[in-house]
Amino acid sequence: MYRPTRATRSCSTLALLLTAALLAGCGGSGGQAPEENPFAGMDDDMPSAEDMVKPVAEVNGVPILARQVWIFSELEKMKWIANGQTFDENAEIGLRRLALRMIIDDELMIQAAKAESLEPTPELIEQRLQDMRANFGSEAEYDQYLERANLTQEQIEEETRRRVLSSVWAAAVQSQVQVDEKQIKAYYEEKKWEQFKQPEQVRVAFIMTAAGPADPPERREAAKAKIEAAKALLDDGQPFPRIARQMSEDAQTAPNGGDLGFHVRGGSLLKEFEDLAFNMEKGELSPIFETLHGYNILTVVSKREERVLPYDEVRPTLLSAAGQVEANRVLNEKITVLRDEAEIKYLDDELAPQPDSAQPASNG
Repeated sequence: MYRPTRATRSCSTLALLLTAALLAGCGGSGGQAPEENPFAGMDDDMPSAEDMVKPVAEVNGVPILARQVWIFSELEKMKWIANGQTFDENAEIGLRRLALRMIIDDELMIQAAKAESLEPTPELIEQRLQDMRANFGSEAEYDQYLERANLTQEQIEEETRRRVLSSVWAAAVQSQVQVDEKQIKAYYEEKKWEQFKQPEQVRVAFIMTAAGPADPPERREAAKAKIEAAKALLDDGQPFPRIARQMSEDAQTAPNGGDLGFHVRGGSLLKEFEDLAFNMEKGELSPIFETLHGYNILTVVSKREERVLPYDEVRPTLLSAAGQVEANRVLNEKITVLRDEAEIKYLDDELAPQPDSAQPASNG
């Protein structure tokens, strides 16, 4: 029925949904019907079919085509737009330079993987293809993607295989990384009061009988009588979980004895519940109190004092995080070596590296 916790909304989730909608061609504006293809709004600056296949760079003799840069940068731009950002001409160019740099790094990893005779599994390639096709609402939209980008299914499959190959090489590099646990433990000792302090927590359970302000008087009276009967049973020593299962009208928590789990101050628990819970002792019953949803009784199941999480408790998370940081550092070092040793030619002056152009600048 309801839970006495504050509702929250994830902005990042909303952005992902917007991005997915853009990729699937579901967006529309100005009262017009939604576009029926995933490249809606990209036609104005789409290169011609002839320009799409022009090389813009070479990596050890392997050409990078304008098509690769255009598709990569347009999809990245969609993500930025989904977050409410806009681009001017300089930002567009910066984004395409960044796209080319990332494509070059990808090509270097692919070449390194081939030199080491690494191969992706067919299952991994098929999973990536399925993930990519899932961005489109239908087969027709997927076919429109191929037509507008001047791509064939065979090219998509080959490009996917190459991208998976680069990730296989990256994973092989990162798998060799080992973390020094002495350094991790030293970090914990230094930062434990800053980063690993757990605030006071309280675990609560409640019983609720539903009655809103707009309900008729007889409904409200019945709800109040029922909660008073529940309180009488609790005062007589009946177990709270049993009475909650029998009499609470909150469908989500009643089967669990009214348990709401642990909460911190200023968290998701409603203020009426929080004000009571943090001023009650373990096992104590609250008086009957009313909220917009009905009449309630609250009890404190247990409490946790403020504490520092012990090392053994956070060790798996610390090792994982440190391992990922170290793995990324080693991978970036390896890519830098590949880049320094490679013969890279830029065939489009506009996309060649420029001072202070590593990141696209948003004007919104």
